[in-house]
Amino acid sequence: MNLPPDSADVGEPRRALRWQRLVAGCAPLALLTTLAVAGVDTGCRRTVDERPVVALATSPAAEARFSSVRARWLVGGAPERAAMRHELTELERWLEETDDGLEPVARAYLAIAWMDANVPAAAEAVARPLYDGAPGVNHDLGVLVRGVVLRRTGHPAEAIEVLAPIVGKLIDPFARPILYEEMTHALMDEGHYDEAVAFAQAWLRSSDGVDRKVLHADVARVLARLPLDVAKRTVDAQRASKGTAGYSPELILILAARLGGGEDMLSIDADGGLALADAESYDAAWLTIPDDAAAAVMVTTPLPVRFDPRAIALLVPTSVVAEGANATAAIRGATSIVTYLMGTEKGDAGPGKGLIDGSVAAPSAASHHLAVFDTGGTAAGVLKSVDAAERDGAALIVGGVTEAESNALATLAQLRKLPTILFRPPSAPPVLANGERRVYVVLGNSLADERAATMAAITSSTAGTGSGGGASTEIAIVDPWPAEGSTEAYPLDPLHARCDATPKSATEPAFPIAAWRARKVTTVVVFGDAHCARHVAADLLGATPAYHPHLVLGPTALELVHETMALMRTAVGGGVLPADDNAPKSLRTLWIDQKSPVGWLGALGHDGAALALAATPGDLLATAESGEIQKARATTLDRLLKAQGELWTTTAAGPNASGVVPRTLYPRTANAGSSWHPAWLAETGGSFYK
Repeated sequence: MNLPPDSADVGEPRRALRWQRLVAGCAPLALLTTLAVAGVDTGCRRTVDERPVVALATSPAAEARFSSVRARWLVGGAPERAAMRHELTELERWLEETDDGLEPVARAYLAIAWMDANVPAAAEAVARPLYDGAPGVNHDLGVLVRGVVLRRTGHPAEAIEVLAPIVGKLIDPFARPILYEEMTHALMDEGHYDEAVAFAQAWLRSSDGVDRKVLHADVARVLARLPLDVAKRTVDAQRASKGTAGYSPELILILAARLGGGEDMLSIDADGGLALADAESYDAAWLTIPDDAAAAVMVTTPLPVRFDPRAIALLVPTSVVAEGANATAAIRGATSIVTYLMGTEKGDAGPGKGLIDGSVAAPSAASHHLAVFDTGGTAAGVLKSVDAAERDGAALIVGGVTEAESNALATLAQLRKLPTILFRPPSAPPVLANGERRVYVVLGNSLADERAATMAAITSSTAGTGSGGGASTEIAIVDPWPAEGSTEAYPLDPLHARCDATPKSATEPAFPIAAWRARKVTTVVVFGDAHCARHVAADLLGATPAYHPHLVLGPTALELVHETMALMRTAVGGGVLPADDNAPKSLRTLWIDQKSPVGWLGALGHDGAALALAATPGDLLATAESGEIQKARATTLDRLLKAQGELWTTTAAGPNASGVVPRTLYPRTANAGSSWHPAWLAETGGSFYK
């Protein structure tokens, strides 16, 4: 039985379970139980046709239409999702008619909406193509729907068997609470009470942003069926450890109420706060939310962990709009591409060509498994994700998409000696003791470096080449909102606009085009992603008369040089991006598969996967013994520092002696009316742009 990534290994009953996995591809499909040693090889392997499929928008129009739905979906609860059924039905049909890559995502959303509306038959019918389809995020959502339907129609054992393989795999934050809730119900129904408590804890911890009063009442209602001896064993373990056993105060209060006589013992206020109705008689003072000292102990006390030589953890802020240039769509793109690469078969054009120490071939991606954890974009979320990754046996972590995440992840990696790849360098790196070596590798550039390279792309030869009118060389800048690390709004300066700009009326553009024209702006710099840059370009070209300044794009918007438009575009990239006729076969394959150019963050995702796979050939022994874990991590770090692979964002093959992957950022220009359109695309039947 998989214990959920948000649970803790507490007490002898769960220590005996040792994180068993149900491995896809085993026949017959059965739950593997009571394995005595962590990481036991079941003999089951992925099959060649289990390669995950990336679900990305095929056209800007589809991404624009879907982004509104996604934004409302992520912040809504079950009633709001159920109310979106009609809208999702129309969207799914349109995406299917246009053969867009987002159609499976819309189908998954629609199936969940029917499930939230308590119409399981409709949910299963909608989700069936996902359940029967190729592995990937949307297949996992189809599995979720199938398992929920089984549980709610009176088949808990079958539900557990179906849902167990996706524990720890689901990327979408809205899906995790559903999974953990259903597993809690099913395990209770089957009498697996210790595991049910663990999943109830995961249910509580994964439900950020929901109505806490409703959540706490729902969990208490389910655990009211828990046998008293199980509840007492759990509460006593937390009390004996002085709060460090890993259970949350909310769960312990719910169980204490169960011991004290049932739900009537539990008081839940309007904000979801919990208290015992008769705390004095139960001596429950220690059950309250811990003070700062106790909380510090809980953070710094190591939780039970293990080492799985084939486990890689990816930490990304999927539940929020990430800061800086990293918009939600770009984060999901990077996540999808890492997941895609983790499913490539041995010998395929991918990261498996890398070398370790220049001699040992890197493993095939299909020999590994990837666990994705949502950080929520906060330091606390990073801590929670690292805890879960360690319990999942991660041999190596990849993360640090934003500066705040990178700072937190670097500190935790150093503290726990956990080999890590950071997408961005930490702005406040941890201080190393004398002789201590750094345990993280920096893959990408800082936002400051990317901005400096983008501004450097504006040269005297390109300034003034637009049709802004006059010889002025004024520059307008469009930034993401909020800017990373910023807590203040931009000044009311038309030369400094925001990606989230909205039109004042139906006939006006979102961006201050008239002000730019009046100031004779000849260069517009976009630091946002491609979605933001397309909006800027549309407003410029839709103005009357059309306005053609030079568009300068930061790395996260470099895809626009591959699109033909009546604007000169200079994009900042590195390595083989923006892709041209010299692009490697692996990049061409991905571009063709997803029917859109490979962007900067997606390429960083590829490079992170390539280095991670090269550093984890899978030849070390699985272990749960502390000393052996540290030895295995030290070996993994040695390999990471020497890892070599085919990287897309740099001409380097791996990190230098300082643990940094070196990179030179440079500009490439597409003139108005032209594009960077590789000749090899013609071999696929023509352009993907219309």
